[in-house]
Amino acid sequence: MNKYEKRRLCLINIKDTLYGSKIVDLARRIDREQSYVSQMLYPEGKKWKKRIADDMVDIIEDAFNLPKGWLDGINNGLDIKKERILTKQHEILLDLFDSLPKSKKK
Repeated sequence: MNKYEKRRLCLINIKDTLYGSKIVDLARRIDREQSYVSQMLYPEGKKWKKRIADDMVDIIEDAFNLPKGWLDGINNGLDIKKERILTKQHEILLDLFDSLPKSKKK
């Protein structure tokens, strides 16, 4: 299995785990068109297939706050099925929530 197939399978894992069959939500998260993301998910040999290049790997890993190399199989034990992936926006909201007085958190 080459690196592009590993990346495709990892992206399918992200899609299936976090969005079910909704490619549009995955596309929004990485700020790409739905058709482009669909083409990245095509199997090798299918017409119009797009490979997941290094720059796209960075975009996807950043969008899901994944460690570098995760899409290439260097996941350091991180199982997306068990972990909640927080974006930078999630982290900002959590920081804001944590700064609220106890009485306001309810």
